[in-house]
Parts: sequence; structure tokens; C-alpha cells
Amino acid sequence: MDILLFSLKHLRNLVSFEHEKFYLQNNDDNICEFLKLNPQLTSLKILHSSFNPEMFSSIKYIENLSNLYLSCRNYEINEPDYSNIPTITSVTSLTISLSRISEIGWKIIEKFPNLTELLVQMHCSDLDKLSTLAKMLSSVKSLSLKIILNLAYSKELNIPNIDNLKGLEFIMQYGTYIDDIKLNISSCPNLNVAKFSKAKGLVYEKQPKINPRMIDCWNVVYFPHRVTYYRVF
Repeated sequence: MDILLFSLKHLRNLVSFEHEKFYLQNNDDNICEFLKLNPQLTSLKILHSSFNPEMFSSIKYIENLSNLYLSCRNYEINEPDYSNIPTITSVTSLTISLSRISEIGWKIIEKFPNLTELLVQMHCSDLDKLSTLAKMLSSVKSLSLKIILNLAYSKELNIPNIDNLKGLEFIMQYGTYIDDIKLNISSCPNLNVAKFSKAKGLVYEKQPKINPRMIDCWNVVYFPHRVTYYRVF
């Protein structure tokens, strides 16, 4: 496979950058140096197979960075490497994808002390860990969750008490149906939007029934691939 190599130089008009690393690629030094040379970036999206502490450390040099999207299939690193990871104070909006919520994944979120907006993408098998996650993220002004939902976990969904939870989205895999879901969000007083989105390539074949627990205080909007509930205050 041919790998595209870009010039290591400052691009003064560049404010948004996305980097996706495939398994066979090995150009970490290249991208780390490029980030250090472009501190004017305000938005960065990183999609890697494994978490790279050196890559993370290079983000600290991006002084104007406020919006970060971080997606890694594996965040497991040893404790010494974690201890050397810097704190990133400039980022106020973070989207992080955790294929499985782990202690290291939580700790990485804690490296961003000034977050006002946080979106955590997670798997439904980790719903039992939400209470712990909520306590750790209580200082975040606006928390959103995107949960990948499969058939085995789709029947009874109880969201724990999360005062700062503002947005909730379920990505419904093949074989999961909104009519079968019993969602309890009574302990989330500030939740104002809940989405039930079909996975990529799937659509609703017919208009689903309104969730009986969300009739009185919610408006519902239908799209072919998504049903969205908006709370009426």
C-alpha cells in the first residue's frame, strides 16, 4: 500500500485537520512533527487503531485547539506512559470514542480539565459503568452520549442519574427495533434530546410507535434513518 506523505511545514491558513492511521502505516513521527508546526489549528480529528502517547503529547503544542475528536480502538497503555501524558487545557469540546470503557479511557478524559462539552461514544455493554463515568464527569457543563445498541441489550435501558446529560443517541444495529425498547430517562432532568438512529445503510421501513414514556413532554420528529425526541420544557 502506498502511503501519502505530506510536507512538514507550517500552513498558516490551516485551521482544521483530520488524520486517519491504518494498521500498516508507520508515520507517527511525521504527523507528530506536523502538529507541532501548526499551533494555529482550532479543530483536530484523530482516528487511529491504537492510542499513541507521543501523538497525544504533540497536541499540547497546538495552542489554539478547542475542538478535538479522538477515536482509537485500543487505549491500553502502561502506567509510566500515562504518567508522561500532558494535560491539555485549551480543548473545551471533546468527542471520544471508546469501543470498551476502561480505566485508561476514563483517565484520558481527565487530561482535559476545561471541558464544557463532551460527547462519549460507547457500546451498550458498558451501560452498567455509566454511574461511575457520570461521577467523574460531573464538572462538564454539557455531556452527551452516543451508544451503539445491539439486540442483546435493547430491551430495558435504564440511564442512571446524570444531571449534566443533555443529549442521548442510540445507534441501532441490525435486528434492533425502537418499538421493542423500554427506555427509562426519568433520572436525567436536563436531557433535552434523544435520538434513535439506524446504523449506516439501514432505514426505518415504517414509522415507529411513540415511546409511551415520552408522550407528554416530548415532541417527535421522523426521518428515514432517525427518530428524534425533543423535550418540551
